[in-house]
Amino acid sequence: MKKKLAALALVAVALTGCANGNPDPATGQPSKLYERQVTLRDGRELTCIVYTSSHKGGVSCDWEGADK
Repeated sequence: MKKKLAALALVAVALTGCANGNPDPATGQPSKLYERQVTLRDGRELTCIVYTSSHKGGVSCDWEGADK
């Protein structure tokens, strides 16, 4: 699971331009990418990658790796 998450994070960094410090083209501000642990109501834990930049962003979660 950690290897999949690390690969996902590297792809996300490359796609957002964070790897080379490029600012978000819409805002000129640097984008932010971080990992977040989420606990669902049924007690399962989920690892997500969150991308934020000004007034937009997105979340991608590892649903296959959710603790059961």
